[in-house]
Amino acid sequence: MTARKSSRTSKPRARAAGRRNVMRTIARVERELPPTLAQFSRRMRRGLGDLEHRIEQAAAPARREIARALREASHALGRFETEGARAWRSLTHEARRDAIAALRRLERTLEEGGRRKAAAPRRQRAGARAGARRSASDA
Repeated sequence: MTARKSSRTSKPRARAAGRRNVMRTIARVERELPPTLAQFSRRMRRGLGDLEHRIEQAAAPARREIARALREASHALGRFETEGARAWRSLTHEARRDAIAALRRLERTLEEGGRRKAAAPRRQRAGARAGARRSASDA
């Protein structure tokens, strides 16, 4: 059998290498940081301004596309409103015409009702009279 290597020997080396990497990173960050807060603040403001400018440039095509879509939607809404207003006027015109016709029929009926005498009772049909006679004779 082959002997297995102990993993203990590699772990301390890996840990030491990890610590060295962290220490190097911290040292690099310390070298890159400005010595005063005012200098750091100026650098950050400059960087944020550049970032904002780049974001605006990247967002410009999206803003143009959104503005175009909004403009198209607004035009479509305007078209629907004019078509709807036309349809609404025709619907209301028809409804007004129907209401006026109904009112005129009502007026005529009321005028004629006052002039007419009470209508005579309707005469029953022959078959209905015979059925009434039969039921009276059955009783």
